[in-house]
Amino acid sequence: MVLMGVLVSAPGCRSGTAPAITSSYGFLTVAANYDSVSYGASPTAVFYTSTALVLPSSRVNQDSCRIISYSVLPPATDTVSFLDAGASLTLAVGGGSVSLPKTTQGSTTSYRIAANGRVTFTPGDSATLTIPGASPGFPATTIAFRTAEAFTRDSVAVPAAGAGIPLVWTPAGDSTSKMVFSLRYASSGSPKLNQQVYCVLRDDGAFTIPVALAGGWRFAYQDRREVAATRWRTRILSTADATVETIATFDVPTPRP
Repeated sequence: MVLMGVLVSAPGCRSGTAPAITSSYGFLTVAANYDSVSYGASPTAVFYTSTALVLPSSRVNQDSCRIISYSVLPPATDTVSFLDAGASLTLAVGGGSVSLPKTTQGSTTSYRIAANGRVTFTPGDSATLTIPGASPGFPATTIAFRTAEAFTRDSVAVPAAGAGIPLVWTPAGDSTSKMVFSLRYASSGSPKLNQQVYCVLRDDGAFTIPVALAGGWRFAYQDRREVAATRWRTRILSTADATVETIATFDVPTPRP
């Protein structure tokens, strides 16, 4: 699941002697894109108990890039106990509303549009998620948030020797969103994409990846390269009983350089 892939337990928050504190968490992802007809998304929510988590945030104080491995497999996560949050959630967005009924697949309980449907809206629209709650389970909660705006980006070039890699996109115009760029490539002798320059950036429209990080992209084995760019917006609401977070993103199609 996309949601589980962005959430990790925070070992630094746990005590070496005291029992780990367990809390209730709820997460909604609204991953918007353009399907050649309209803008929209297939929202998904999950609710579960877990020890303390490091929550993803769209607020970035400085730009950062690093080289890390790349795999199409989702990262492993701790085992969680899923919670009941009611029979169906309601997501109001773009002047309309849609129901997200509870769905169980194997050991996973989630909330999503029936038959993997899609809700259409204009990226950047305001939205409200209403959680009816259940007892026992996740408490009733309402959270308002903003969806991620659409953007365009320039193609990402293969730089000349001694040059960095310029990234250019249309900015959101405020400090509450961030951009994530993943420049994926095959290292020497690899039959598939296995490395990436991973950048988390302020959403100001431009950044140049330093020369020191550009070599792998420049010398990608057999020119195997791919770019993924995503705008993030998050909103976190915490109460005495639980924490709910909305993760709104917008993805641009991935042309090869």
